[in-house]
Parts: sequence; structure tokens; C-alpha cells
Amino acid sequence: HFFPLAARDQVGLRCAEQEPAMRICHGLAGQVLEVDDQELEWRFPVDVVRLHVRNRWDVEADDLILLASGGDVLGPNIRSEVFGRCRDVFVFFRSSLDPKAAPVPSHLVVEPQGHDAKAAEQVSADSINDPLQPSGALGAADPAFSAFRGNIAEARRQLAESRPLVSLASSAEARQKVQRLAGQAVLDNLASQRATCTRSMSLFLQKYDRVQEQFDHNLSKVEASLAALTNVALHPALRATGRESLADVVPRERVLQYAASVRGERAQLARRLAKLRQQDAHTQALCEQIAKTLQQVLQDDAVVAAAQAIQQEHARAESELLPALCGLVPQEGAAPASVLEDEKRSA
Repeated sequence: HFFPLAARDQVGLRCAEQEPAMRICHGLAGQVLEVDDQELEWRFPVDVVRLHVRNRWDVEADDLILLASGGDVLGPNIRSEVFGRCRDVFVFFRSSLDPKAAPVPSHLVVEPQGHDAKAAEQVSADSINDPLQPSGALGAADPAFSAFRGNIAEARRQLAESRPLVSLASSAEARQKVQRLAGQAVLDNLASQRATCTRSMSLFLQKYDRVQEQFDHNLSKVEASLAALTNVALHPALRATGRESLADVVPRERVLQYAASVRGERAQLARRLAKLRQQDAHTQALCEQIAKTLQQVLQDDAVVAAAQAIQQEHARAESELLPALCGLVPQEGAAPASVLEDEKRSA
């Protein structure tokens, strides 16, 4: 398959100077490895992909199916300058695509980087530095202020503890996007393969029709040709009783028997062609069914919507709800009348 340099522009792919020259994407799990220009300078892209895949997922080259963005198959002789920059290579494993193979789950894991300790430190620091929190003996003695402080501290603790979930949602969203790109590459490849098959089938049928037309024309002239041989007299030296013309020396029955056998083979070939057309139609219907199902999967926004909702609500809790909760705390030294007035307005 040929990779034009403008292919990335045709399919609207990412490309910027600060972005990696190539991304190696696990087509099923959505995981991504980034490759810079230096790795592609002296190696074929397929060799770079095989090396990274073996190191990361412990999969050998014979088990790999490599599709580039746009649906092209990444072959062994594609050079980097032809392949282009800022392209994705989607890796599929033949063993995983086997219908009899057991599915291998790819878990979403958030690296535990001391979230609990950091959350506790952040809550403590926020409680100390919060200008809305009362300080001194007044704050310590007033149970109302203590309740406010406890509620705000609990809110901050809950937000800190939920940050790993937000990170998990962000990771799920990113991997879902990669899976969608991989699915689109599969669709593009399927469309390309189907177009090639359709074109080859069309050319084959055209050639078959031309050959069979000439074949039928020749068979239809067998009887007339044999009859015309009676008008061709033999040389006097070759003549004998019952052998006066060329028709008398030509094995008519053998010729007719051969023509009949050829007609039988032609009929058998026609039946095979009809079966081939049925298989082609079945393959076309199957491709359309697969494409429709995959399109529905690609259009399913449930995972992305849920992940975005988690991130948006967490950001809203930090930027809006928590400050609003802190704003309900009366300022230290505020007059009772002003506190009651604020309570009335917020009620």
C-alpha cells in the first residue's frame, strides 16, 4: 500500500511540530506509545513498531496486524519519508481476534502516588490558610464554627479522595478516543478491501463474458464446419472407396464428443461462477453488516459522556461548590445582626 505524504491532511489527522512523529496504539485496549523522529530516522516504521510492541506487550511480529490511520496496511517496505509524520499505527493481535480465543481484559489502573497522604496534607493546609475559617479561642469555642470547619474539611477530603476517580475517567476517555480511531481505521481498511474485491470481481466477470462469448461462437460453428468438409475433395492419391472428401477422414464422432464434453465443462464453470457470485454477495452483505455494527459502536458516547461528566462535576465542585460552601461561613467578628441578615438572604 502506498502512503502519500498528504494522507494525514486528507483524513484530518493531528500534526504539529511538538507532537510525536508516530503513535503506536493498541487497537483493542486503547493504550498509546509515542515515537519521536530519531527512532524513525534509520529504521523502517514497521521495524520500530515491532520493537516497541514486543517490549511493551510481549507480542511477536507474526501475531501482528498493523493498520495505519486511514486504513492502510503498514507493510515491511514502507519508508518513513513515505509514511509521513504525525500518523497513528493501530496494532491488533491475530491471536486476540480469533473467535475461539478468550478475551483478555485490559484494566484501567490509576497509579497510586500517595493520594491519601497528599489529600490529607492538602486538607490540612487548606484549613489553616483559609481566610474564611475563624481562628483563635473564639473559633475553637464556638460549636457553630467547629461544625462549619468540619463540613468544609470533609468536603475537601472527599474532593481529594475522588481525584483518582477523575484521573481514571480521564484515562478512560483518552483510551476510548484511541479505540474509536482504531475502529475507524478498521472501517477504512474494510472499505478499501471491499472496493478492491469488487473491482477485481467486475474485471473478472467482464473477461469471463468476453471469453465465453467467443467460446459459444466457436462451439456453434462445429456442426457447420464438419458439414463444410464434405465439399473439400481429397487428393486423387488419397481417395479410396468411402473416402472421397475431407469429411470422410475427419473423426466426426470424436469431434462431436469433444464438443459435448467442452459444453459440459462450460456448464460446470457457469455453476461455479454462480456460486462465486453468491459468495461475493454474501461477503458484501456481511461487510455491510459489520460496518453498520462498528459504526454504531463508534457512535456510542456512553463511556465518553460518563467520563466527561465525572471530570466536569469534579471541577465544578472545586471551583464553584466548595467556594460557595466556604462563603456560608460568617466572618470572624461579624455582628449578629449581619449574620442573621445573610441567613435570611440565603434562605
